[in-house]
Amino acid sequence: MTTTDNTGKTTLSTTIGTSAFKDNKALKEINLDTIKTVSQEAFRGCGVADDGTDPATLTLNNVNAIGSLAFYGCGFKAVQIPRQLTSVATGKIDGVEYGPFAGGKLETVSFGTLINTIPDNLCMNTTSLQKIELQSVKAKPENDWQNAFKGCTSVEEVTIRRAF
Repeated sequence: MTTTDNTGKTTLSTTIGTSAFKDNKALKEINLDTIKTVSQEAFRGCGVADDGTDPATLTLNNVNAIGSLAFYGCGFKAVQIPRQLTSVATGKIDGVEYGPFAGGKLETVSFGTLINTIPDNLCMNTTSLQKIELQSVKAKPENDWQNAFKGCTSVEEVTIRRAF
């Protein structure tokens, strides 16, 4: 994502601002390769296309912070979490606290290699979540996962390929 100032100078932005694409039903693809911060409600309510053959996947390659309700109500079915993600905010709707991916169609969350910790509240109350995949993890479920998956009432499968 680039921005251009009034002098014509173009710079690479590393932040998606608050409510930047909120309720954008025409959104077909999200590429966050250069983004480090996704602010609160940045993509809330976005319709991400799924043609029925491949699930729409959100890849957060370089993201290290996600604001409250950033992807709440989005249509993608899978998300890949990078190891540098350390900050995840929650938000309240009608007094109930939700993680940034709740309220949508998210079914699978995958973590890359050498995850040291799983951020608190990552998928809190994401009731559509069915599958959690960890490639390799240093985090201990009883200590480091705390509220990461609290309220995820549809989880049927947790795969940990290699633990340290």
